[in-house]
Amino acid sequence: MGKQEYKVRNADSDEFEEIGKLMVGVYSQLDGFPKEAEQPGYYKMLANVGELTNKPGTELLAAISPDHRIAGAVVYFGDMQYYGSGGTATRETNASGFRLLAVAPWARGLGIGKLLTNECIRKAKAKDSAQMIIHTTAAMQTAWKMYESIGFTRSEDLDFMQGELPVYGFRLPLYRVINTTRADLDFVYWMFGEAIAYQKSKNFKSWGFYDKEYLQKEVDNRLQYKIIGGTDILCIFSVLFSDPAIWGKKENGDAIYLHRIVVNPNFRGYKLFGKILEWAIDMAGKKGLKYIRMDTWADSPKIIDYYRSFGFRFLENYTTGDSPELPLTNRNLALALLQFDLAAVPIPS
Repeated sequence: MGKQEYKVRNADSDEFEEIGKLMVGVYSQLDGFPKEAEQPGYYKMLANVGELTNKPGTELLAAISPDHRIAGAVVYFGDMQYYGSGGTATRETNASGFRLLAVAPWARGLGIGKLLTNECIRKAKAKDSAQMIIHTTAAMQTAWKMYESIGFTRSEDLDFMQGELPVYGFRLPLYRVINTTRADLDFVYWMFGEAIAYQKSKNFKSWGFYDKEYLQKEVDNRLQYKIIGGTDILCIFSVLFSDPAIWGKKENGDAIYLHRIVVNPNFRGYKLFGKILEWAIDMAGKKGLKYIRMDTWADSPKIIDYYRSFGFRFLENYTTGDSPELPLTNRNLALALLQFDLAAVPIPS
């Protein structure tokens, strides 16, 4: 049976005892993990896992097979103050978490752990949490590798000792991409101002100024987007679905064009361009487009190489004219034209 046949739902109260037994059985069989005699309080919590749902925002989720068997379970915490671990995790704000992931022995290898994890992530995103927090141990190598494959990264500040057992913390930033609005404009202007100041301080190529009127038009036409984590704007960028002013005869209605990418200075180093590219690949796929295109300064080889590291190809240099279709900052400008070929993106199996 494929994992797509399994469903995740909130466990019924009459399933709590069975899930508790499942968790006790799974954790007690882990090599290198404390046994019940060593940590009786922990195993009592596992056996009575359903009681955790009495805490606000806490849900016991179960993966159910097509023949209605419980294939695995996990506890999702929408409010980290009820997370119940050692260390500092319970003091985290604007975050969700999950604990006590367990998969029945007969269901291993079916992707049940990932299915449960993704449901917790979905719930956290729906709640507008900025991040997901989890813990695991060295005894849980299968889960550890799965978490890293999803995008969780080690966060040593969350580590703690459970008796004599080291427990390791992980974080997953949660992002959403949505349109900016007029209410965001003051913050957008601030971000552009900060970006220009940063470029100048590092002696980088700089815009010099920004075109407020053009930015307002992009917002009004729903062509500017923001990446948000919780309530924070991490990054903004603009798109076009036709760009003849720069791409000329190459414009055939088969590309999405990325422009004016600006990162909130408080979130530099978060690898946000990768998130923009993921969004653009998804958008291009939905619209049946062949390419993702962008431009940058022609005399900035480091920036060109940075975009090439993501799979963009350098096509040619081009100097723009003074078309009113362009923002003031993009007129009479020498640009490098870059293209990402969607045909080169592997199709998930």
